[in-house]
Amino acid sequence: MFDTIILLAGAVEHAALASVLRSHNPQLLVHPVFTAADLAAIEREWLQRSRLIAFAAPAEVPSELLDQLGFGAYRFHPGSPLYPDPAPARFALQDGASHFGATAHRLTPRDDAGPIVDVEMFPVPQAIGLAGLEELTFGRMLQMFWRLAGPLSTQASPLVQRAMRWSPRRESEVGAPAPQGRQGGPSVLRDVSKRPRRNLVALHAVSNETDAVEA
Repeated sequence: MFDTIILLAGAVEHAALASVLRSHNPQLLVHPVFTAADLAAIEREWLQRSRLIAFAAPAEVPSELLDQLGFGAYRFHPGSPLYPDPAPARFALQDGASHFGATAHRLTPRDDAGPIVDVEMFPVPQAIGLAGLEELTFGRMLQMFWRLAGPLSTQASPLVQRAMRWSPRRESEVGAPAPQGRQGGPSVLRDVSKRPRRNLVALHAVSNETDAVEA
């Protein structure tokens, strides 16, 4: 029986995201995890009745754990399908990408860039730096979470896959120069999962990602 979501997210995001999930299913147990050690401590019996959701989380989910989950795992990735890599916004700025976005996808034991279930795309503003691009991407991730929270919290069957594929991964270069804005301005690389957030408590009451981020 599906009655638990294991939510792998930052401490600041967790309360707001859990509130959204419970608004669709008040009986749902949302179990917080923040590290790989937290994941390893979960009992097998609990995993068999659970679904895992990872939201901008740096901790990797072990393939053995994915095998034991009864209702699958989904990840909200801060990059479009063209950028499955870590630090996707950095690559997008280096490429001079005209569009960027966020992706929701299944996690599988064989591929951590598994089948895509949703994508949010947006045009990359001129002269934007890395921090600004990450902020826009985070807003799109919130919008996707809002849209998918209902089926994720109430539907035991897997989410419908979209007919989209990931681009090949590429490795970050050691000692690579700092990414530039589209007009050449420098920006500072920051982990989207660790950036200080504005108030997210209002997320359960709005459907617009701008309102959610800036409430």
